[in-house]
Amino acid sequence: MGNQKKFLQKLFHILQSKQHEDCIQWSQDGNSLLIISAELFEVMVMPSYFNSTKISTFYRQLSQYGFKVKQNENRQKQFYHSNFQQGNIEKLLNIEKRKKQQSHLDYSNCLNEENKKLNNELKLLQKQQLVIQAQLNIHTKIYLQICKQITTISDYFFKCNKDSQECTIFFEAIISVFKGFNPEIASNIFEDLKNIGGPLSPQLSPLLFPYLKFV
Repeated sequence: MGNQKKFLQKLFHILQSKQHEDCIQWSQDGNSLLIISAELFEVMVMPSYFNSTKISTFYRQLSQYGFKVKQNENRQKQFYHSNFQQGNIEKLLNIEKRKKQQSHLDYSNCLNEENKKLNNELKLLQKQQLVIQAQLNIHTKIYLQICKQITTISDYFFKCNKDSQECTIFFEAIISVFKGFNPEIASNIFEDLKNIGGPLSPQLSPLLFPYLKFV
């Protein structure tokens, strides 16, 4: 195999050795190669095997040999060629390097196709963001309404508690009358109550209770 295809030989050896599967490996069916981590491949593999240490140059060389690229479901670059298969080194002889103009055109087309996919994904994400924002606005309004209702309920219970305290004070005063009769206190209480509920009538209770006759 000529010097022109040393790039393919090195790449095939890297994949077959399985020493760098954390950054590059065969696909499950063995018909394509996967770039698992471009950053690791650039740092750990390229300096030892290739003249360039830039991943973009590696991609360009693959394009020059007619490799096609696509992105799998894990957003990994997947390169494939009909004559580049796992365990079949003989087929490398059928891979020819393309002319620079054609390979550059193919590489540009691949990039354009990938950019188009990325743009479509970006538009989809933007739409999803708008939907999420609308839902967030709705939840914010609901939250504010709940806070308003809680404040209203809190004010209501505060008022009830205040009224309850006033009632407690009143009945404590009544009880104090029963515990130790004090005509002055009783007169003051009934003076406040004489216009509530109409005139008092004599009680039937055997307990002594002050009876006032209003004129």
